[in-house]
Amino acid sequence: MTSDTTIAGLDTLQSIGIITAGQRRRALADPGASEVAAMDSMSDQLVWMIQRDIVTPDDMAHACTRIETSYGEEEGVRHLEIISETLAKYLSVREQINRDKLGTLVSAALITQAELDRILPHLPQELLLESPGEALVWLAHNGHISGRRLKTFRRDGAGGDVRRTAILQEVERLDREYNDAKTAYLRALLPGPVWAWIAVPMLAFSVYIWHTVTPSAAPACTDSDISRTLDGLMLRASIDQRIAAMRPGADATLPRVSGIKEVGYASEPRIRGCKATLTIDKTETPYAFTIEPSAPGKQDFAVVGASPVIVEARFGHLAADGKFINTAEPVGRAAAERAFRAGVERLMSSALPAGQRLTPESPMSGIPKLATSSPERSREIAEVEPLAPCREIAAGTAYSCRLLVERNDPLLAAIGRDGSTTLEGDFVFERDDATGPWHMAEGFDEAFVNAVAASRIQSLTR
Repeated sequence: MTSDTTIAGLDTLQSIGIITAGQRRRALADPGASEVAAMDSMSDQLVWMIQRDIVTPDDMAHACTRIETSYGEEEGVRHLEIISETLAKYLSVREQINRDKLGTLVSAALITQAELDRILPHLPQELLLESPGEALVWLAHNGHISGRRLKTFRRDGAGGDVRRTAILQEVERLDREYNDAKTAYLRALLPGPVWAWIAVPMLAFSVYIWHTVTPSAAPACTDSDISRTLDGLMLRASIDQRIAAMRPGADATLPRVSGIKEVGYASEPRIRGCKATLTIDKTETPYAFTIEPSAPGKQDFAVVGASPVIVEARFGHLAADGKFINTAEPVGRAAAERAFRAGVERLMSSALPAGQRLTPESPMSGIPKLATSSPERSREIAEVEPLAPCREIAAGTAYSCRLLVERNDPLLAAIGRDGSTTLEGDFVFERDDATGPWHMAEGFDEAFVNAVAASRIQSLTR
């Protein structure tokens, strides 16, 4: 039985347009509906409904649209702030749930406190670990603990520890569910009685290897999961922007990504480059992102925001087998990037006071970032891409290579402009002998400063 206060809260959410009549009925019929009776705010009730899959983030986005079209400025802002507050609370609740589940693993001596402290900063924002057993499986799957270690836990048992027993029993259940799902897949692939599978053992073996050993290709740019990821990543920012847009004197609309297309797929690192159009206030801006493994060799993928110019240069010039054409030989892509970054680091360390250095925490203005950024792209030199074969200056020891560089410009960021810039130029790499490490040649400082100046002028005039 729910209280009148609870019913009144749900009635208000329905009348505003944040939930539907069907969602209200599902909430009242839920076995745990009595929990919401003690909740003082509608945002708490919405968080409860999201946790039970009665309401989804997509539903919240649709509710924003309904509110925008149905209410005036002051009333609309008030209703949208309920949604914004809900999402903030939900992210906080989800983070605490994950901490609690991982903390249980520490209590059961399955991981150490030091390991927990190391893992917590790397938890994906969209992750929800519903149980300690699921948390332990997730840690092993994502390389935070070794698969061998998990096997040892399962082999040695719980040693009489009640908490450890429950966790390991759940791991066994999850493993059975996985094996049942795999068996169902193979039965669908190879219908008929089990004995008939013996006639095609190599086919079954190949399917097993493909799913568990050979890394799978990145999802397509237009994959439904990718679209949901983009929508989810921009939902919170879009709600904040909608609230700002409805205040007096403001004129802004929801950022929208459309026209998603593949630029190219690099087969060896399993990274797919995608481009699209970002529309803000009827202004269209090129937008790009990559789909790449969450870590080398992993089967799960991450969506990472990227420079459209870099994506076009990198993934628009691939060989038929998906390998990079521009490899900056004989320097090599990786060596050229290392040497270039080291050259910039040396130059900046000697030329700029510490207060002017760009750090990963430095605020960057400009268009909304609708995807997560990798730590590498937070550095001053975000990306380095060779554009053409290197030109020989001294055989074996000196070459001029044309590079496209994405740089986070601290000066532009400081004056309120988009600090992400691209610069292009010819830079000379040299080494002391035919086998030594590459470094930037004399004259790099002047070439780099000139390229930075040109990129700033271009950014300020566009």
